[in-house]
Amino acid sequence: MRRRSPWLAAALLVASLGLALHATAPPPAQERLRRLVRLPDLAPPLGLAFDPLHGFDNLSERAEALHEIDEAQKALRGDSSDAPRYLRLGRLYAEAGNGAQARFALNQAVALYRKQGADQSSDGGVLAGFGEALAAARQNEEAERVLRQAVKIDPKDWRCRNALGHLLLSLAWSSVDPGAAGPASAAPRGLDPSLGARLSPDQAERAQKLIRESLACYNQAQRLAPDEPEVYAGRAACEAADSSFRTLMLAAAGQALDPTQLWNSTFPSDALADFQSAAQHRPQDWRALGTAALFEVCHASNETGLEGPEARLQPGAWNTLTDHTRRSLRDTMTHLEEVAHAADAHAAAGALEVLGMLQYLVVHDTPGAEASLRQAVSLDPRRDQAWELLATILEQTQRPQALLDISQARLKVLDNAHNRLLAARALEALHRPAAMLEAVATAQRLYPADFTTNLALAAALLEANTDPFSTARAMVYLARAEQLLGSAPPRDRLLNLLLVRGLFFGLAGQPEAARSNLQQLLELDKNNTVAQDALDALE
Repeated sequence: MRRRSPWLAAALLVASLGLALHATAPPPAQERLRRLVRLPDLAPPLGLAFDPLHGFDNLSERAEALHEIDEAQKALRGDSSDAPRYLRLGRLYAEAGNGAQARFALNQAVALYRKQGADQSSDGGVLAGFGEALAAARQNEEAERVLRQAVKIDPKDWRCRNALGHLLLSLAWSSVDPGAAGPASAAPRGLDPSLGARLSPDQAERAQKLIRESLACYNQAQRLAPDEPEVYAGRAACEAADSSFRTLMLAAAGQALDPTQLWNSTFPSDALADFQSAAQHRPQDWRALGTAALFEVCHASNETGLEGPEARLQPGAWNTLTDHTRRSLRDTMTHLEEVAHAADAHAAAGALEVLGMLQYLVVHDTPGAEASLRQAVSLDPRRDQAWELLATILEQTQRPQALLDISQARLKVLDNAHNRLLAARALEALHRPAAMLEAVATAQRLYPADFTTNLALAAALLEANTDPFSTARAMVYLARAEQLLGSAPPRDRLLNLLLVRGLFFGLAGQPEAARSNLQQLLELDKNNTVAQDALDALE
């Protein structure tokens, strides 16, 4: 017998469920549940997510990549000398989130290096570039062979040791978590303490050996190029990874380990010193300045007793920092202001974005952060992180009209599902349910394969309740969202789905199914007050 799809099953329920809801007036419990319905959250809470090889999530390089892609394309000459230029272009496409173009460019880089005869070259710099291209294209075995050959041929070229150090660190993380998604150069996002308990002795031994050798490569590169900021940044990443891995080994030895302990271990003092050296050697690079500042904030939790990223972002946390740390961060913010005044519009926008981030997340100067971020998006409207942080500020300070204004301005720069739903959330906060429902329906129509647009339309139909069939129609989009969720969904998506499902089943007169979803949500997020209020309404 052919299996019925969730979409078809939902459609078949619409008529019967809609008629049932039309036949009886909603009881008080249903009215309480309906008042709890809201459009889903659009992103995880803003924080200080960090991993050694990617850096901080909120120091995204997407805007820089978009800015530089055209320049990189224009630099292509159409011959084999384009190999390093295609390598750079591939990295830029990867930063911009264009995986297909990144793979094409990186494969072109590898092919052109081969055409040059790079694998037989006696030039360490050429071999280093070839090895980096192979690693970026996920051809790790050959990349390691080529980079070891580069170091052997030219042991005094810091680029060879730097490239080998980066590859070995990447391979170390791959051995810790072989199933990690993404390119071979990616470290696991949001390190899980349970990784240590799952490590086999062989995996642990291999990872430790690779990290030790990686750190040795970076140390040698630093001696060869003591003024090169890239070396300091690479060594800092290796030191942070080494500290994290040693903490994971405690779990492998049977010691109980919690996420806060692992998070704190990622910010050792030697890595902080190297990130600060990288910033000192690149004083106009706002990304280097921002990385050093945020790393210093996170490192401070090890000394002040504030545990984990959430504690560092609480109002009042600034006052727990030492005078030396507060002075250092103030100096960085002053320096960022100077960079913003002296640089071109694109670089100034980047400096202002990081300044606004520090003002909001660390110093808790919300008006100052808003002013910096508004100036950043005015100078460079492609700065998604600045837009997102500005929207967060306007939501948290409960200014829905201002949120609607900036959301509509943002849509003129980039029309996507996220930005349309952000405008819908502003309409929701302005208590304009018809306009909110229309905005969400348009987003779903334009982006029908997006999980959040389908879930948002289900929620909007429940919330607006414009006709007796609204709850039944919501079932169709809820089923679509479930189908689009995937087998290993991100935590924030799963939380959103469980909440909308719980409220839907409550409104549809299925209290047991409602309780089941809401209780699952509370197991994942014990402080979710909306889920608790919904369970109370069902009693």
